[in-house]
Amino acid sequence: MKKNKTQTILSIIFALILFTPQSSLAFGDFLQSTSSSNKNQYVSEIRTQLQENQAELQQTLENFRNSLAEDRLQMLKEYAIKLIDVRLQDLTKAQEILGNTLRLSEENRDEIVTNMQTSYDGLVALKASIESATDLASLKDLIRNIFYDYRVYIVELPKDRGLRAVGWAEYVLSENEAKVITRIEIAIEEYKNAGKDTTVVEGLVDNLQAKFQEIQGYLDSAKSNFRAMEPAEDTTESEAYLEAGKQDLQKAKQEVQEAKDIIQDIIAELKSLKEN
Repeated sequence: MKKNKTQTILSIIFALILFTPQSSLAFGDFLQSTSSSNKNQYVSEIRTQLQENQAELQQTLENFRNSLAEDRLQMLKEYAIKLIDVRLQDLTKAQEILGNTLRLSEENRDEIVTNMQTSYDGLVALKASIESATDLASLKDLIRNIFYDYRVYIVELPKDRGLRAVGWAEYVLSENEAKVITRIEIAIEEYKNAGKDTTVVEGLVDNLQAKFQEIQGYLDSAKSNFRAMEPAEDTTESEAYLEAGKQDLQKAKQEVQEAKDIIQDIIAELKSLKEN
């Protein structure tokens, strides 16, 4: 459709130039001439005029092409800048969400902030390059970079959300694992001193500690998968890492539920020891 439209415009320009009143009159004069003595003169004059018209046509077409390129350049710049601005806004929102996430270690928080800030700064620099681009070829390459060098929606934001989920889980685990185990061990020691058989509850504690290790193992695996996600033209590998990380988190969630069940069994056993 664009090609046909361009051809139509060029045809109109060609007609306007070649069929001006002056051109038509000169051409008519030439056709009406029957004098052999004037023939060469008219031929020479018409050739000169046609050459002048052709030069004028070429200049007009060149101006048209330049004008079209400038329009395209500006249009693509505006389009690219909008693409970048939307990504910058979404990265800013993600940073705000991260700032409001309290249960994160400083190490996890710093890692995610660094990822986001690197993408943000890179997009700002890319935006400046796009604004200063002077030709379509280089502009198109810069626009490609928006998608391939900064995979904000397919790689960056999912990656950071995954790392935030892992960080939150690790924080909760580290904050509660030691407290839970310590309280149970204190209770076990009290019952031992009272001459109670704590073999069952001690076995449950061993199971709970093993469960905590399994949870941490899945969190470590999820973190490794999310960290492996990198922007690229082909995102198949990053998408596979994302899916693997999500599966690791799902398994960790299942293990957390099983850990809660074990804690409930421990509580029930401790109550039984108290009553007996």
